[in-house]
Amino acid sequence: MLLKKEEGRIESVRSDDRQAAELKKQSSTLVIHPGGDQSTNFLSVYGDLPAITEDIPREVIRRQIEQRERTIIMGHGVPQGLIGFGRLLIDDSYVDLFKSQPNNIYIFCNADCFLRHHGLRGFATGMFISETAEARIFGVRASFEEIEESNKLFARIISESLELTPNQLKQKIQIQYILPLNEVVLYNRKRMFSF
Repeated sequence: MLLKKEEGRIESVRSDDRQAAELKKQSSTLVIHPGGDQSTNFLSVYGDLPAITEDIPREVIRRQIEQRERTIIMGHGVPQGLIGFGRLLIDDSYVDLFKSQPNNIYIFCNADCFLRHHGLRGFATGMFISETAEARIFGVRASFEEIEESNKLFARIISESLELTPNQLKQKIQIQYILPLNEVVLYNRKRMFSF
């Protein structure tokens, strides 16, 4: 009887350890994903992780990044950074913080250019087609349904992979982000990078 009580206590401690590890993992990662843009809602895959989804002052964003080991940045972007709330939300003024976060995930158009320009490490997407206008601009023949299919598959893979290193994430995407007849997936797959 004593052994069973002891086993229960040990299992309870292990459970507490797992919960503590999960809490630490969650609190060590920050997500920046500007809300209000329907075309990037498919990227809302981060569950209970702390997230900046509203327009807040730059100094608050800096403090939040400083307190974390990793930042996941998602939405629309340009080579100069992440666009949000009608402005360049994440730009070169945060590079000093990102330099100490080599496992960041940058999922926005031309994030690879941002990382290359600043010598940052992490996982990044290049030009990523997520809506019909982008497909037309880049000459990719795709229906709305094909773009949605691509977005859903990519989001599922990302949601299952938030704890992976940049190299592991790129490898997983290369293995699982496949829809042979979907031109959007074929286009996007060529634009996944690990630095």
